[in-house]
Amino acid sequence: MQIVGPMVGGFISIMFGINAIFIFASVIYLCSAIPLFWSQEIFVPKTYKFHDTWELYKTYPMRFAGYLAFGEELIVLTVWPIFIYLVVRNYQDLGSLVTVATLVATAMALYIGIYTDGHSKRTVLRIGTFFYVLSWLARLPVISPFGAFITDALSRTSKSLVFIPTSTLTYERAESTHIMPYIVGFEQALAMGKFLACVIGIIVFASTGSFVALFIVAAIFSLFYFLL
Repeated sequence: MQIVGPMVGGFISIMFGINAIFIFASVIYLCSAIPLFWSQEIFVPKTYKFHDTWELYKTYPMRFAGYLAFGEELIVLTVWPIFIYLVVRNYQDLGSLVTVATLVATAMALYIGIYTDGHSKRTVLRIGTFFYVLSWLARLPVISPFGAFITDALSRTSKSLVFIPTSTLTYERAESTHIMPYIVGFEQALAMGKFLACVIGIIVFASTGSFVALFIVAAIFSLFYFLL
């Protein structure tokens, strides 16, 4: 759905306008929630205290600092689409570009997942982080639709190199310590990273008015993945 979504969205925007996209997306979200009412979730209630998460912060400070890297997601999900639109002004072309880039990234993600299973997850994460930082720096000279396509595909592929081992390490570490306290800490650090990226991004853009400056901020946030 992520692959075909942008192309379908571009087509609907051209044919029926932007408001139609909001309505169509709302219906999809509503329908996606319906099956949850029939799911039979079985779980054992457990007591949770924030003190347990706080102890994990003190025990593994670098790990949780590493999750601040997800601040770059705020920029890639908000600033980058606006920048692409300024480069590719046609909705259909924009949707097609993102669809093809996502298709390439999805195919690579399948291979990355298989590769990660048989190799050091931290090594894959470090390699992915290196290329992901480069993908942000590669955005700096982009001025054409083709350049936007290449950098978007590179970004999505290298993000898979980062996200797959990060997710695996996170849940393995949660299982080996205390699951709920660790996951709460992960979500809090992730949210804090996005909050910091929002505040810093606003200050930087208000001062410079430059997308390039925001891409550099995102590259700096991405470096925190090395701490995981």
